[in-house]
Amino acid sequence: MGFTDIGEDNQPVSFQQTFEQKKVEHREELQRKEDEMKQTFVLRVKEKEVELKEVEKELLNKYDAWKRENTDEKKRYDDLKKRLEDERAEFMKRKHQVSTQQLSSHTMTLGKKKK
Repeated sequence: MGFTDIGEDNQPVSFQQTFEQKKVEHREELQRKEDEMKQTFVLRVKEKEVELKEVEKELLNKYDAWKRENTDEKKRYDDLKKRLEDERAEFMKRKHQVSTQQLSSHTMTLGKKKK
């Protein structure tokens, strides 16, 4: 286990002193590993944050593009709808004119035949 009875200065060392020294060394090693793991974790978190921000930026760009496309398409459909409504109104106006004209022409014809 690495316990010795003689220290570095050739003086006898008790088991308790050796145990305490090994305990301190072990704790220092654990603390070093913990610090290293924390640094690694923090680094990975920062990398992930950067990655997520890039993805978020891409999503926002896509959203903005889709929103613009949607707005443009809605405007095209609204323009088309207005044009069709105008054409329908013009058609109904002409239809009414033609039917009125036919009715008056039919009435005139009936009047002439009776004479």
